[in-house]
Amino acid sequence: MTTTDHSNTYQDEVQFTCDAGFVLEGAAVVRCRADGRWTSMLPTCSTAGAQTSPACMDPMGMEDGSIPDNSITASSVYRYEHRAYYGRLNSLHEKGAWVAGANQAGQWLQVDLGGPAVVHGVVTQGRRTADQWVTSYKLQRSWKGTSWTTYTGTDGSDKKLI
Repeated sequence: MTTTDHSNTYQDEVQFTCDAGFVLEGAAVVRCRADGRWTSMLPTCSTAGAQTSPACMDPMGMEDGSIPDNSITASSVYRYEHRAYYGRLNSLHEKGAWVAGANQAGQWLQVDLGGPAVVHGVVTQGRRTADQWVTSYKLQRSWKGTSWTTYTGTDGSDKKLI
């Protein structure tokens, strides 16, 4: 999805379009209100005429390594042996997990899928060698890695995954 601007103020109007092969769902144009919110929920792009099939439910590469290590980054790392790419599902690495450098909100793990992709779900797990795990998180998406949008619930509020 592309927009014409990333810094918006009151009364600004933003037009949304989708890349080829995707269909815009929602309003193509939204306006910034005085309270800093948009006049409607921001639109999303979905694949045109996509039908759910077993192929759509295939893993995307975090477990089998088809997503390269350098496509997995993190806000911080506790130690060298807890690098971001050890955050793979069912990692066989001795430490078996990405561990953030600080035990506080705002830490993140980022996976570059290499292009537009339909994500049907996310699987998480704790550290296999210790009683450590994330208790909740927000899922965000970005086209270029500079502006992020949090997935929202049906009421428009940030969707918190537990």
